[in-house]
Amino acid sequence: MEESADDPATREKLTSQRDDLAAREWLAGVKGDVVEQIGRYRRIAAIELCKKDTDTHQVTAKKHRSYEGPRDKGVPDPVRG
Repeated sequence: MEESADDPATREKLTSQRDDLAAREWLAGVKGDVVEQIGRYRRIAAIELCKKDTDTHQVTAKKHRSYEGPRDKGVPDPVRG
């Protein structure tokens, strides 16, 4: 039995199904591009993690903090005397 589009509830249901099918059809056409883009994002994230590992700023900042600590407490700085 075929559903009639005269009933508003049935019409809304059929319209929703049509839109869902159109969206699935579109997605099937661009799926390859989406998968490739996800791969690019993953590679970028991996590079960013590696970049953080090579950052020497943290070591320098810790070194400076260790020299600032004794001076603030009234202990003379060994470098400046």
